[in-house]
Amino acid sequence: MTFDPTPSIGVSGFAVGLSARMAESGAALSAVLSADTLHGGMADKTGQDAELFFKVFDRVCGPADSAWQYGMDRDALAAHITVGEPSLRYLPVMSYAPEGASCWIVSVPTP
Repeated sequence: MTFDPTPSIGVSGFAVGLSARMAESGAALSAVLSADTLHGGMADKTGQDAELFFKVFDRVCGPADSAWQYGMDRDALAAHITVGEPSLRYLPVMSYAPEGASCWIVSVPTP
């Protein structure tokens, strides 16, 4: 290699390759961003680049523990969403249905 590998390069290469393979089959592809990437600015460490993810994945999901957090994350990520409606491209993973959300993933707590 002519450069030092980084988490971003590794994850980006994997994401682009996976997306290209899935596009051949016509399947939709989703990815889950970590809380560190969404809330802690740790994209350089996790390798999860929101801008790239919204270009190669059909939907991007991420944890949110409140409707406020979901709204803040959606608004912050909207700048990376160049195709489609942000409320349909970013899905929060929550333990309830957030007000004003058109799509979400319900996280059911284990007993």
